[in-house]
Amino acid sequence: MLQNGTIPENVVIAIIPVYNIGGMLNRGKFSRANQNGPLEHGFRGNAKNLDLNRDYIKNDSKNSETFTRVFHWLKPHLFVDTHTSNGADYQYTMTLLSPRKERLHPILGAYLDQTLEPYIYENYGELTPYVNVWGTTPNNGIKAFNDLSRFSTGYVSLFNCIGFTTEAHMWKPFNDRVEYTHNFLALLAKFANEEASFLIANKKLVDNEYPGSQEVINFEIDTTKFEMREFLSFEPEYRYSEILGKDQLYYNQDKPKTIEIKYYNDFKPKDVVEVPKFYVIKAAWKDVVSRLKYNHVEMDAFENDTIINGIGTYITSYKSTGTPYEGHFLHRSISVKDSSMSMQFYPGDYLISTNQKGWKYIVNVLEPKCDDSFFAWNFYDEIVQQKEWYSAYVFEPYAQKMLDESDDLKAEYESKIKSDTSFAKNGN
Repeated sequence: MLQNGTIPENVVIAIIPVYNIGGMLNRGKFSRANQNGPLEHGFRGNAKNLDLNRDYIKNDSKNSETFTRVFHWLKPHLFVDTHTSNGADYQYTMTLLSPRKERLHPILGAYLDQTLEPYIYENYGELTPYVNVWGTTPNNGIKAFNDLSRFSTGYVSLFNCIGFTTEAHMWKPFNDRVEYTHNFLALLAKFANEEASFLIANKKLVDNEYPGSQEVINFEIDTTKFEMREFLSFEPEYRYSEILGKDQLYYNQDKPKTIEIKYYNDFKPKDVVEVPKFYVIKAAWKDVVSRLKYNHVEMDAFENDTIINGIGTYITSYKSTGTPYEGHFLHRSISVKDSSMSMQFYPGDYLISTNQKGWKYIVNVLEPKCDDSFFAWNFYDEIVQQKEWYSAYVFEPYAQKMLDESDDLKAEYESKIKSDTSFAKNGN
């Protein structure tokens, strides 16, 4: 299959031939209007209509749960997720989505940036980074994709695995897409064979490094940094559409052009957290506990009632999507406040040390501000709903008594009344 029909000596290849089984069985001719073959094709959604390419961190599907188990059994050094891409048109048959070097361990990030990616681009042939357009068309520039841990490459990065997503262009013939995908796999296998000792040594080294005091959990594109890259484009043009009643963008394949475009490939830290020595998970959050177990997180269950003095995180504000997204109303723009507190825990609750190989995964799913945390994915929504209340006629006399007995509280209250009009008008 690969080099003269043989697998290289120093390489073990594991293949998942069909990941989305429900989507494969849901076959038809008409759901992918933009795709050039094959005659019939499967469907993006699985049996539950979940997009599996958004399910790696939340594990809602049996597919991703099984993948997680396979992944941790194999512990791969390299990973490839093979896709067909949509979007803009251009001359390339294949584009490549690389993992964020900033999200990888610095040793692996440097190895990716200085050794692996240059090898791929020098030896593959016509290849460009994934065409994530900056404006309307690639001519305006492209930006590297922020592969959050909901995606495969972002997920495997949490476990020191370098993952790629190949994106064969939808409008290129089906046979060409298959050939170009095969060629990429063959090239990566060749690299792995030549670099086996370095890949093994690097992963062994970083797997045994535990966290420092801080960790970046969210990144954002650095708009001040870009490089100029050659890009094989088709001329974008506009023509009037009778159906739409306005001008419509299209790509003129009779006008191939080689142009220089800006490529933004650097991300900067957005949110940084202090990495604790331990997290504590109450047994009630069974869906969280089960996913931690899928990912081989080591947890110690309390055997006795235990009071812990530590840092608790309050959710102070957040925004939610107005419509369901992959079975959830995803939270974003999350703000938090940490506070020292004493909390009671019970037998069956879990103490989780960050001094273990899966520490990066642990931090990313349990820190609520992380873009793909379990809080962001609604696993803790119960905590943001108020449960207890009061009757004003019962509580008001006590409130007055508190003011009468504390000059400091009364002064603070009166100052608040004068300075905050909305507070003053709101009896509650």
